Amino acid sequence: MGIAKPRRAPTVIGFHLPSWYSPFVSLSKVAADYLRGKGDIIKHKGFVTQHKAEAWKDRSEKPKKTDDILKARCDLAPQTVPESAIALTLGVDVQKAGFWFTTWAWARDIHGITGWLIHYGFLPTWESVEALTFDTEYPMADGTGSMRIWRAGYDTGGGEKYENDESGDKMSMSEETYWWICANALGRNVAVFGTKGSSRPIPALFKKGEPLMKTPSGKKLPDWFHIVQIDTSQMKDAVHFGLAQAAKREAGALYLHKETDETFAKHILAEEKRTNLKTKTTEWIRVKADNHLLDASIIAISMARPQWIGGGVNILAPRQTGQPQPTKHRPKKDERPNKNTRW
Repeated sequence: MGIAKPRRAPTVIGFHLPSWYSPFVSLSKVAADYLRGKGDIIKHKGFVTQHKAEAWKDRSEKPKKTDDILKARCDLAPQTVPESAIALTLGVDVQKAGFWFTTWAWARDIHGITGWLIHYGFLPTWESVEALTFDTEYPMADGTGSMRIWRAGYDTGGGEKYENDESGDKMSMSEETYWWICANALGRNVAVFGTKGSSRPIPALFKKGEPLMKTPSGKKLPDWFHIVQIDTSQMKDAVHFGLAQAAKREAGALYLHKETDETFAKHILAEEKRTNLKTKTTEWIRVKADNHLLDASIIAISMARPQWIGGGVNILAPRQTGQPQPTKHRPKKDERPNKNTRW
């Protein structure tokens, strides 16, 4: 018989207890984080993992029907701002030919934020995108005035290249979007962001990328230009959670205006969350071609969240009735890039 080897005692033993056992975490904070999580799936996930000390179980949902999405409709007329809203955000999904967009109105309460889809559709040109972003005023439902876009985000994922009619050079949609943002980001009373979906998880949901110094074709961009990356997987969870909350009329809801149709619902359902049998994890899979209104909504909803770069609607003061709207401004010549680009 061989000599048994002595067992080594572990030098470190770790364990994870619920936070309410800690003398450094107040019960009021535990209760507050619990209440905030009731209207926000991402904050609820933080409560489960950080306070309850439990592993998060991401359960796949069965594919929904368009009727399930449209249960989130409310009595709000299209292109009308609810009286409790304090800001509007615009998300634009840039395509090779045209632009899909959604406009959302936002209010906030102790549970987080509540949103309403007030406008969506398709635009054919950059001129129409510019008019929507900077010149459109949506009337308030209570008749006290109107509201304009606060923040606007544009997908810079790009598309196929095409021939530039003037120079014969080829330009990707990413590059065209870069130049349009550069031309319109200064002095126009709307915060304009270039965005891109991240293929990797982002713990904070959003990440400000390093300054993007050059376009894909090698042309120099302004030193201040950068892209905000979005954790699209978590934000898709947030979209479906918010629509489900709206159907139940509970906190953290994402309501749809009363004339929202099946086109919008089909775009939302163009991706499904499925289990990867190899990795035993869940992931969003595109099952239909047209998901553009989903992508546009993710951008618009992201800019309202507190985790957004610089904060979300939580940094805004309550709306004052009759508050004057910002004056319109056209950028000076030196604010536009001196490039032969088209938009």
